[in-house]
Amino acid sequence: MDRTLIINSTDDVPYVAKQFLAGKILLLKLGEVYAFVLNPQIEGLADSLNRLKGRTAGQHLSVICSYAFMLSFVDRERVNADFFEVGEVLSGKALVRIPIDPNKNIPFPYNEEYKSIQFLDFYSCHPLLGKFQTEIERQGCLFALSTSGNIHGAPTCVNLDEARELASVLNAKAIDSSADNVQIIVVDIPSLHREYKGSFPIVSFENQTAIEILRFIEGSPDFTYRYLMPYLKDKKIM
Repeated sequence: MDRTLIINSTDDVPYVAKQFLAGKILLLKLGEVYAFVLNPQIEGLADSLNRLKGRTAGQHLSVICSYAFMLSFVDRERVNADFFEVGEVLSGKALVRIPIDPNKNIPFPYNEEYKSIQFLDFYSCHPLLGKFQTEIERQGCLFALSTSGNIHGAPTCVNLDEARELASVLNAKAIDSSADNVQIIVVDIPSLHREYKGSFPIVSFENQTAIEILRFIEGSPDFTYRYLMPYLKDKKIM
């Protein structure tokens, strides 16, 4: 059975949000790739997806949330001060990694070794993604969890056919392994595209002396720097 949902307009968003809130895992179009997005309020769902993907226990999920929400958890003593100048716009252009304050009542999983998290803000990515974020927040889900749309070690899905095949494989695997809480639905947004192909870069504000770019677009430092320079002009970059 084809479990593909298409978001063509804001009218399509509430139904997709309803499926997400009910515990369906979305294999969602994000830029030129797909990513798994799931509801953290569903007990055991993240662990089940990690097992199906073949991820290890030491790997961490990214957080989908607003920049304003993440501001309440950032460790202001350890974060690079430039975060407060460019973090809001960058969190829609890249996965942003920051140190968090472990003394806060942090509701999401984070890297306990480095006391850090990376997040993406849907509001700044695309209007339809922003509408989705608004809808789940309105119903009490202040953030989502995300990981790349692939089986661990394999390339990330870049088109609808690949996403459908991956969802089919993992849904069958879930049935075989009695992971009854897992059902993956592909969600495509035809209007969503960017000026490059590949996963979001990762930009870290953990180093107080310089901003660090930890993942390049398509492995190309030159292209990545050109893409980010409008937002990082006059900033020290390592």
